[in-house]
Amino acid sequence: MKNCILFIGFFVGIFSSVAQEKERYKWLSKATMEHYDQAKYCWDNTEESCIPFYQKMLASAKKNKECIPCAEIELVKGYYNEFQTDSAIVHAENVLKAAKSQNGKLRLELEQDAYQLLAGNFVLKGDNQKAIKYMLESSKRVDKLGDKIQIATVKGNLGTLYNNIGNYEKGIQFQKAAVTALKNAGDKKRIAVFASNIAGAYIDSNNPDSASVWGKRTIKLAISAKDIGSEAAGYYLTGASFEKKNQDSALYYMDKAIPLARAINNSNYLATSYNIKGNIYAEKAEYEEAKKYFLKSIAIYKSMGNPPGLYAPLKTLGLEANRFKDYETASKYMGEYIIYQDSVVSEENRKLVHELNAKYEAEKKEKLLVAQKLQIEKEQSQKKLIISISSLLFVMAVGTFLFYRRNQKIRNQKSIQEKENEVLSAFINGEERERNRISFELHDGVASMIGVAKMNLESLPHLPKEQQEQQIEKVLQILENTHTDIRHIAHNLLPVTLEQEGIIKATEQFAMELNDTGILKIIVTDHTENDLNLSIQKQLMLFRIIQELINNTIKHSQAQTATIVFQQNNNILSIEISDDGIGFQGKITAASQGLYSIQQRMRSILGQFEFGQGQNSKGVKASLMLNLL
Repeated sequence: MKNCILFIGFFVGIFSSVAQEKERYKWLSKATMEHYDQAKYCWDNTEESCIPFYQKMLASAKKNKECIPCAEIELVKGYYNEFQTDSAIVHAENVLKAAKSQNGKLRLELEQDAYQLLAGNFVLKGDNQKAIKYMLESSKRVDKLGDKIQIATVKGNLGTLYNNIGNYEKGIQFQKAAVTALKNAGDKKRIAVFASNIAGAYIDSNNPDSASVWGKRTIKLAISAKDIGSEAAGYYLTGASFEKKNQDSALYYMDKAIPLARAINNSNYLATSYNIKGNIYAEKAEYEEAKKYFLKSIAIYKSMGNPPGLYAPLKTLGLEANRFKDYETASKYMGEYIIYQDSVVSEENRKLVHELNAKYEAEKKEKLLVAQKLQIEKEQSQKKLIISISSLLFVMAVGTFLFYRRNQKIRNQKSIQEKENEVLSAFINGEERERNRISFELHDGVASMIGVAKMNLESLPHLPKEQQEQQIEKVLQILENTHTDIRHIAHNLLPVTLEQEGIIKATEQFAMELNDTGILKIIVTDHTENDLNLSIQKQLMLFRIIQELINNTIKHSQAQTATIVFQQNNNILSIEISDDGIGFQGKITAASQGLYSIQQRMRSILGQFEFGQGQNSKGVKASLMLNLL
């Protein structure tokens, strides 16, 4: 059976009850419902995608001219359960449009589920504000349908969403109201889930005493309801509440949570529980025990696809290993932490750029609509004026009007062009000022910290032996802080080498820095003849793509060596990146987000990107091609 974590936190589904679903299914034929039964069997008994069965269900409803949204809402659930959020959102919006043609209870049920699924998918996409908007719309339909348990549950889910955006006071208020309502309705299982949510909110809002109370309450409720998942959550959250104030109690509850989490195959509980045990043993200065649990946590997180929680055990293990002079372990896991942190920052930057572009396009469309409306109103006013002119002046008035319109259009176009140029110029100047500001911060802040570290190191030979270790610890702390500052600042700067000497020299420097780490050996070969006639913007885009491909090699290929070859044939620049790793199977699709993103970025500058198996079926080979004209 598939395991599916539906939402961030513990989110309770409020889809229509069985009785209500039968009401909806009355509008679907037996042949259509057979596809639904096949989809349910697929979900309950296989690990394959069940989407084709839902698609056949929808096709059958269309063919037989049945209730199309009644079938399409099931397809939305299928996409949602398999985390295909974009497809789920498109079909949920189709359901909302089609539901308007339905009446009464059926329309309310369809809209309730569609809005709830939209909320769920936007949670998965990390947009909790939109999720709250759609959950409030679902709540309106739930209130009209009058099911008390569903009304209480949607309040609890709203509480979860408010917790996700950090509004813990409002989130806890909603969830406590849900717990009271569900208690009156006798729904023990949902009460346990929302009690655990309240405990988690208290932990996130730094209120461990209240978290402990609600964590213990969750355990009792879950045992009463025979809900192993909530019982595991209760033990875990209670243990987390004791982490800082009573380590023995924290270990006791974590040891209770771990076997339950293992029983329900909840990797997230296991990873976080092991991480907390590692923190506790680190506080006790029991390094080997701490290391054991950090490694378990890291292994589980990696098996989950490197989720955000991975950064904590990587960083803490690296620091603890350094503290206890296990330098091999410290180097390995701090290196992994840095690479992981870089990938997270890159993804966050990509999302930010996408969001800013979307806002800019929306604002541009809104301004265009306003301008069109004003122009229409102006034209209508002018036409009314013309109509009132006497017949003797009609021809002259029409000629004057047409002449005026033509000149006005030219002036408007010129004005719009000038404004667009001003906006573009202001954007470019602002971006340049921001880069200069960050450069000054790098020089004045980071350079001074490195100078301090240098002076401290130079003073070592002149200090008593007992003070030298303290001085080294001080230098290490300064360097760690400096390293963090550089990581934050450097991502906002154009590499100096690239700006002054071009992409090839910048790539050689990048390779040299990686070679020094020993993580991967990179060989850069330049077969170009002349200076590349490329703008800084295009060189920077190619450089970032090269970095991303090398980072992929480090993370996934298990390679020892990578090569980067620059070639120029007439006006075509080609860059070939290859390695001797385990290779790559399959084609580039939208599902392979990193490679697909590279392909789209190359297309945006009229270039080409190819990716596949390396020579002799060893490693991978990526090719970037760009016309220099």
